[in-house]
Amino acid sequence: SMTNRRNMSASPVSRRHLLLAMAGSGAVATGLSSATSLFGSTHEADLLDLNFAPDNLTAYLKMRGSLIDEQVAYLISGRVYAIVEKAAAQPFFGIVGFQVSRYRRLSEDLSAAATHYFAIYTDLSTGQRAERLNNPISGANNVTPLSVYGPSEMFLTPSSMAFGSADNGLKATMSDVRAWERTGDVVQIADEIFAPAETENLPDLDITAYRAQWSDVQNPELNSIPCTMGFTAVEDWRDWMEMGDVEGSLLWHVTGHKMSTGEPLPNHFEEQVRAAAPEMLAPDWPPFSDL
Repeated sequence: SMTNRRNMSASPVSRRHLLLAMAGSGAVATGLSSATSLFGSTHEADLLDLNFAPDNLTAYLKMRGSLIDEQVAYLISGRVYAIVEKAAAQPFFGIVGFQVSRYRRLSEDLSAAATHYFAIYTDLSTGQRAERLNNPISGANNVTPLSVYGPSEMFLTPSSMAFGSADNGLKATMSDVRAWERTGDVVQIADEIFAPAETENLPDLDITAYRAQWSDVQNPELNSIPCTMGFTAVEDWRDWMEMGDVEGSLLWHVTGHKMSTGEPLPNHFEEQVRAAAPEMLAPDWPPFSDL
């Protein structure tokens, strides 16, 4: 089971420990008294102003990760569809994934994150790992790999993220801060990655939306808050699918949540993690380099 996963209770906020950002615009509720942001800028509202870049980054970190250097874990699951021209979308496979991260804020508009991601592709009828999948487009029986990214480090600003170097930023918004919306006590902040097409297929588009309670975001006593996420993407075929000259795209529809302290992984999936990447279950993983 997962232990020492994370602490959602109050603890002092440190300027050095935070992370990630991109951009967007939105409207803030009115009728609130003035206050000072985490980094000392005074605003008209008595809460974080998500149109103000440092505050947007702070809210994003509380939702996606934490304002202090502690491990944050997400469990995700979803379905992937194959799309080709003049044909109905075909359910292809399922996915179950696990990500652990740590965050360090380097300045009011720059953070670093260490991340490690592991996932398996599953049979839609059983929910179990599928070492081979029947391809609904080509008719082939494909061998499926494990999906592993990291451990790696990335740098985040209120409008971009970069891997390896803070200078290699990937724009994730059309504005100066991550896109955000609020409905009642629910707030959403999104990463929007617009990548050019490398083939004649549809261009890649990745959208990851994090959702939490507005009241939690605005609570200065909380460094990390309960959060759910949704990931939608249009991407090119993977090499292991052996699609040949077939033109088309994958549609990813994935959901997940930030795991709470002591929350276990599903038994069958934890066995996969222990076999392939047992270090991910250590409470201090992944490591940072000397930033």
